[in-house]
Amino acid sequence: MDDTHERTVQRELIFSNGHSLTIFEDGNFSIARHIWDAGLVFSQALVAVITSSHKGLGSIKEVLSQCEDGIIQIIELGSGCGLVGLATAWHLPRCSVLLTDLEDAREMVLKNLAANPPPNPSAVDFRVLEWGEPLPEKLAKAAFDLVLITDCTYNPDSAAALVSTISGLTASNPRCLIVVAMKIRHQSEEIFFQLIDEARLVEVQKQSFPSPHLGDLEEGEIIEVHCYRLRPDV
Repeated sequence: MDDTHERTVQRELIFSNGHSLTIFEDGNFSIARHIWDAGLVFSQALVAVITSSHKGLGSIKEVLSQCEDGIIQIIELGSGCGLVGLATAWHLPRCSVLLTDLEDAREMVLKNLAANPPPNPSAVDFRVLEWGEPLPEKLAKAAFDLVLITDCTYNPDSAAALVSTISGLTASNPRCLIVVAMKIRHQSEEIFFQLIDEARLVEVQKQSFPSPHLGDLEEGEIIEVHCYRLRPDV
C-alpha cells in the first residue's frame, strides 16, 4: 500500500518471460484508475506475441514484422492505469506508445510511467483524449500502426464516440490495425460491433483467451480479442 495515498494499491505483475511491472491502481471503485479483467489477460498475450513464437494474434505479428526497420507507432484509447501500453513498450524494441484517457486517469498513469520507464529507444507518453471530439491536429496527422483498446465497450452509451475516434485515427493510416480486447458483460455491448461495421471496419482476426483465476477474473471466463482494419474499398 502506498503510504501517501490510502486508496492506492501497488501490484507486481509478472509476465511469461519473467519480467515484472509495478502497477499502481485505485483501491476504491474507479473506472479510469483500476486494472480491469481484459487488461490482465491481454497484456500477457501481447507480451507472449512480442517475446516468443506464440502462434496467436497473427495480425499483430504481421504489423510488428512490417515495422522492423522503424519505430512502431502505437496509441491506446481508454488506457486506464496504462498496463497494456506499458507492457507493450517494455517488451517491444523501438516503439512509441501514446496512452490516452480522461483527465481522471492522468495522475495514476503518470505514477505508473514513473515506476516503469521503458528501455531506450522505446518511449511512452500520456495525453487526455475525449472520444467523439475532433482529434487534435497532431493526432489527426499521426500515422499509427496499432490502435489498442482494452475493456472499453462496457458502456453502450459511449460506443458511438469510441467508434468515431477510431474512424478518425484510421484516416491518416488506412492500414492501421485496431485491436479490441474485451470481456463481454451484457448483451447491450453488441452495439459496438454494429457501429464498427457501419464505420466500414472489417474483422480480420478474432481470438479467445480462456482465463486462469487471475485478479478479478473467475476461472473459466473468456477474454475476446478482435482485430479490425478499414475495408479495402474505402
